[in-house]
Amino acid sequence: MPVVTRGLLIDMCACKGVNMLGPKEEITKEDLKDCLKREKLKIEPGDVILFYTGWSQMIGRDAKAFASTEPGPGIGAITMNGVYILENLHLSELAKDKVYQFCLIMTAPKMRGMVQAILQPIAIN
Repeated sequence: MPVVTRGLLIDMCACKGVNMLGPKEEITKEDLKDCLKREKLKIEPGDVILFYTGWSQMIGRDAKAFASTEPGPGIGAITMNGVYILENLHLSELAKDKVYQFCLIMTAPKMRGMVQAILQPIAIN
C-alpha cells in the first residue's frame, strides 16, 4: 500500500549556513524549531519530515567516511511514535530549489514480514 502524504524538507545545511553537516553532528530540537521558522513550516499530524544534511555528497567521494558515521536528528528532535528511518534519499535537488513542502508518495514491494525494504519515494511540488 503506498503512502501519500505531505512531505517537509528540513534543509539543515541552509539553516546552519554550511555545505554539509559534520560527522555525527546532532540535529537538536532547537535546530529543528529554528529551521521550521526559517522555512515558514509547521509540522502537522501525518507529515513526513526529511532532513537534508548534505551527507549524500560523500557518496562516490569517500565511501569509508560515508559508511562510518552520519549527522542526523537527536532524540529531542523526533518523537518516538511512528518514526520510520529513511536513509540515502537524494534530497539535494529539493534543497537547491528550496522545495520545502511537497506531496510525498512512497511505494514499497508487496512483501510480508519485512523489517526493511527498498522504497521508491517520489516528491511532487
